[in-house]
Amino acid sequence: MLVMERLLGNAGLKPGLLVMERLLGNVGLKPGLLVMERLLGNVGLKPGLLVMERMLGNVGLKPGLLVMERMVLDSQPGLAWLVIPQPWSFQLAWFTFNSWRVFVFLCAVPSILTCLFLLFFLPESPKYYLIKGREEEALTILGWMYSLNNNTRPEDYPIKSIKMELPPEELERLKALSESPTLLTVVKSVWYQTAPLFCRPHLGATLLVCFTQFGLFTCFNGLSLWLPEVFNIMGAFSTSHPESYATTCEIIGSTVEALTVSLDTSATLIKGNASIILSVLTHEAVPMMVNRSAVSTSTEISGCETSIDPSAFQNTLIVGVVATCVSFTGGYIVNYVGKKRFLLFLLVTATGCGFGLNFATTTTSVLILSCVFVTFSGLSANLVSSTVVDVFPTHLRAMAVCLALMMGRVGAICGSLMIGALIEVSCTTVFYVLSTFMLGKLC
Repeated sequence: MLVMERLLGNAGLKPGLLVMERLLGNVGLKPGLLVMERLLGNVGLKPGLLVMERMLGNVGLKPGLLVMERMVLDSQPGLAWLVIPQPWSFQLAWFTFNSWRVFVFLCAVPSILTCLFLLFFLPESPKYYLIKGREEEALTILGWMYSLNNNTRPEDYPIKSIKMELPPEELERLKALSESPTLLTVVKSVWYQTAPLFCRPHLGATLLVCFTQFGLFTCFNGLSLWLPEVFNIMGAFSTSHPESYATTCEIIGSTVEALTVSLDTSATLIKGNASIILSVLTHEAVPMMVNRSAVSTSTEISGCETSIDPSAFQNTLIVGVVATCVSFTGGYIVNYVGKKRFLLFLLVTATGCGFGLNFATTTTSVLILSCVFVTFSGLSANLVSSTVVDVFPTHLRAMAVCLALMMGRVGAICGSLMIGALIEVSCTTVFYVLSTFMLGKLC
């Protein structure tokens, strides 16, 4: 069920990147962004609605936040650290509003505020006005942008006339899409932009970029999703066994084994007390289970454990802050050492840290190694995305970037599902597979 919910939640992402890239430029930037932010501002209060919100949100969120998502996502662990561990809980008519629902609501607040900002302050896209034949309005917006960037008046904008330099058939296609954006016209527009990428001479570069992004996103997004769980398990183990030392996978394995034994014991106790099962049907077992007085044995059936080690959020926040800072500084370093050398350094270092995670014995060592692995693999993905601009011609760059990021997100889904399926069964396999993926990028 969990795997299916993740697949449904990410289902909107793949067509979202390709379709929205074309739709926003032709139907209008402002209406499209308003619709997207309204989708993101809706907060699902039931698990089924949350899955639907995630699917719709992926259509609207990813095309609009390709640049800023790193900063936004890296700030969420800090917010979660402040909110989720709190014992907030109050009953409403049809559900319990607890701390994690407050966290989901707070995550939606920026989208609501952005929607209001777009509604009252953001102008329309100049490209949209040009397609509609409204050159004067396009010039007005360009002059406004020029004045903001150069701290001058809009009247100082040196361009006095502008027109679309496109083949007549392409211009007619764009006009048809802007006037009547039917499903057929959108699909045709996406096809005309995507098909050249899979023909010579661009086929080899397209496959290489897509494969590289798939592997890199599998590594850093997949591991990032499960880092809070790893840190939580490590923190709990350090608290309960302060004098013991074990590798990351040994700790995870012992925790899973202890949980399995506990569940088996609870199942045996319930199986041996048929009166409890009978009283459940008559609504008499609830207070009995809560008070833990129904089972006449020295072993108790524990309730649902909802506490989370605050250090898990602290460590995840540290990883996010380090990733953000290194991403900013990496942009300056690459200008001096070159993209190829810098990418080689990032991949080699990340590969070593991935293998090292198997042998880490303390939370601090796991934090350092995961910081380097996540940061360097993520920076490598950004570096590969920047090379797309150099490899593909101008009229194909936007779609090439979207296609590469789409394959990257597919890799992120596969990585998170793979780690979720293997981390409790064969933890060492997870880190070896991630490290091998990074090593394969060197080839």
